[in-house]
Amino acid sequence: MLRPLYQVETFWKKDGVPLEEVGIAFSLVGLWNRTLSLLQIDTHYAGVYSCHVGLRGAMTEEPVVAKATLTVQGNMTYLHV
Repeated sequence: MLRPLYQVETFWKKDGVPLEEVGIAFSLVGLWNRTLSLLQIDTHYAGVYSCHVGLRGAMTEEPVVAKATLTVQGNMTYLHV
């Protein structure tokens, strides 16, 4: 059964916590919020990011989840010359 695209719901988590509650700077790119852009990177951005996609209001279906691990090896240093 085909469903209209507006019924698709996408949300992001970091280490299992919704991004809005983590305290990092991010932007969701695209009309349907499918692309995550991290706006500033330092060591506290490291972790497991997961994208959860499901149908709006679908109580019986689990969302599809894709995960990626972000490793940050050091904070960025800016030099003003």
